[in-house]
Amino acid sequence: MFVLVFSAILTLVIIQGTTQVDNVMTIESGMEAVRVIICLVMLFLIESTNDQRQIYTPLLFGISALYLGNLLNFLDDIYDLGRPQIALIEDLFETAGLISVLVGVTLWAQHHQNQIKYLLKLSRIDPLTGLLNRRAAIAAIKAYGKEDVQEPGNTSPKEWSFKHEADKPIHCVMILDLDHFKGVNDTLGHDAGDKLLCDISSLLQQQSQNDCIIARWGGEEFLVYHRANSKEECLDLALSLKYKIGHHPFSYDTTPIKVTVSIGVSTYSAEEFYLFEAIKHADTALYQAKAAGRDYVQMAQ
Repeated sequence: MFVLVFSAILTLVIIQGTTQVDNVMTIESGMEAVRVIICLVMLFLIESTNDQRQIYTPLLFGISALYLGNLLNFLDDIYDLGRPQIALIEDLFETAGLISVLVGVTLWAQHHQNQIKYLLKLSRIDPLTGLLNRRAAIAAIKAYGKEDVQEPGNTSPKEWSFKHEADKPIHCVMILDLDHFKGVNDTLGHDAGDKLLCDISSLLQQQSQNDCIIARWGGEEFLVYHRANSKEECLDLALSLKYKIGHHPFSYDTTPIKVTVSIGVSTYSAEEFYLFEAIKHADTALYQAKAAGRDYVQMAQ
């Protein structure tokens, strides 16, 4: 309503003003009219921020003040009022408007920056467990190894490179799968299953090494990447995780939940490490662990 009223006033002023000056407007008057129209357009555009009052209020006030200042200037040019009081009022409106618009635009930019950060976080984090998702885990391993990682569908993966032989670690990839997880959902409901996945995630983070990368790989599967000094250290970590999960007192409400986990493990030296090949072999070892009766750790052959 505010915009429509001033639009109507502006239209009448332009018609009347151009008639009085014999349809000849100076360049200055034309520019003032353009600025007034731009302010009207901006008033329409900022309606998209109406739900963000801390942004909308200073923008509305600022653009409205700019509108009034430019409108007075426009009227002054058309009617040649030449009064210093009007010029002072014009300057006050325009100055206050610019300051308020600057505040609003700054708040708007901060809001969008926060939204971008939030969306980036959502794109990396599993919303249920808070762990890295599959894509973010691959990126994290890439950053940790400081070398390009094979992307899905690429047939020429790059090796990890290290300057000194002593720097070459054993790369360990584990895929963990909760045994009989479907039974938890079927008997206690999906809320119980979700809580169990969150509890497992917390336990993995507590029991894993500081230099581990942990991700929810999909469904009830988790991936753990670890750089160790030997294959035996990788196996010890996998056995430790299996033991901790198998002996942890999980529960939902007052109902205890017995949980076991099957783990497939693949290990590679630095010069032999291809990430997606390691994942594939760990996945194969996981199926072998399940075929062996579950609650089992299987090293890839």
